[in-house]
Order: sequence, then C-alpha cells, then structure tokens
Amino acid sequence: MTTLAELDGTRETSDRFAHAVTTQMGGVFNSLMIDLVGMGRVARAHEDERPELVGKFQPPDSHAQDKILSAARSAKKILDDDPALVPLFVDYGMEEDFVADLQADILAAGSFDTQQDSHEGARHEDVLSIAALIAKGVKIIRKLDSFAKNRFATDAVLLGAWKTASHLEIRHVKTQAKDAQPAA
Repeated sequence: MTTLAELDGTRETSDRFAHAVTTQMGGVFNSLMIDLVGMGRVARAHEDERPELVGKFQPPDSHAQDKILSAARSAKKILDDDPALVPLFVDYGMEEDFVADLQADILAAGSFDTQQDSHEGARHEDVLSIAALIAKGVKIIRKLDSFAKNRFATDAVLLGAWKTASHLEIRHVKTQAKDAQPAA
C-alpha cells in the first residue's frame, strides 16, 4: 500500500509538471506566432520594393505547434543568412531584440517538448506500476480469502468478521466491458 501511495504521488506530480509545461509551451508558441505574423506583415508590405521577400516570412496556416516551430526556424535562418533584413523589421515595429527573442523561443519550444515527453513517460510508467501492484494485491486478497474461509468455516463469528473486514469493492473493468458486448 505504501508503494502504491508513493507511485500515485509521483504520477500526480508528473501530471502537474506536464500540465505546467503545456501551459508554458502555449505562451512560447503564442509568442512565436505573434512574431511570425508581424514579420509576415512587414514582408508583404515591402514585397514590391524588396522582391527577395516574396513568399518569405509566411506565418503557418494553422496553429499546429510543429508548423509554428518550422516556420520560426525558417524565418530565423533567413534572418541569419541576411542580417541586413533585421533593421527593416525593426523600422516597422518589431522589437530591436526580436531575433534574439525568436531564437530563445525556438530553443524553449524544443526544451518544453523534451520535458513534456519525459513527464508523460514517467507518468505512464507509474500508471503501469500501479496497475501491476493492484493486480498483485487482488491475487493476495483472493489467497487470503480462500485461507480465511477454509480456516474459519466452522466458526460463524470469525467467518463473519473476516467477511466484514475483507469486503472490498473491486471494479472489474474487463468483465464489465465483456458483458457490454453483444453475444456472437
């Protein structure tokens, strides 16, 4: 029971960390999207004067994290390859350190993804360990029940006490699922 409680505690902690990471990731991806949309506006506004901007700095057409991250990496590479573009974006409202912020958000997004995977893996391991401990406990209870019913078969008071003490409500999820399926 102590191990079961400890595993449930670590599972709960993993859930909390994964939730916190997800919340932080939302902020980072929102920041990336704001930068991408801003850069896209500036690039489109100057395409007639700067043909090299045509089709570049396009924000993704969805809010999928992988698309946002890919578009941000692409924009960062374009700016790294042609740093002379940076002042154009700054002149049209982007923060002076937007390239550094873009890089920091790209790195953070990768880090959050790794952290989230780690916490999800730990949570999954805890859930499997909890299930294994419960299965082991059910087997032990069945053995104890068999022993007690045989041992106290002729003593109604002790047998009644055992039945009261050992009463556990165990949901048989697999059995219920089988019962719910129509017979073939």
